[in-house]
Amino acid sequence: MPNENPVVLRLMHRTDGRTSPIDGKLVVDYDPARIGDLPDGVPDVLGHLVVTDNPTEAKLFADHAEALTYWQQPSRRGRGQGDKPLTGYTAAVQPLTDFTAGPT
Repeated sequence: MPNENPVVLRLMHRTDGRTSPIDGKLVVDYDPARIGDLPDGVPDVLGHLVVTDNPTEAKLFADHAEALTYWQQPSRRGRGQGDKPLTGYTAAVQPLTDFTAGPT
């Protein structure tokens, strides 16, 4: 990755306020067009989603814009135009250095 300051995408919580097993997790892989491969307790409308607590396993993005575009991917599984399943969760874009910086 050419950017020396990559960022990661953290799913904070559901926008409806309910708790979810992916609250606070980092995105590793997401494809709204694929079926399955979801953590237990996560609705299947999301498609394929892999999350982690480990920042070294998280998907790296060059910048905030790239991460937010990834988060806003529309579903192509017949749920309607403009459906963006992952936006049912609030997200935070954080520099990878937030997780890897040692004490100063």
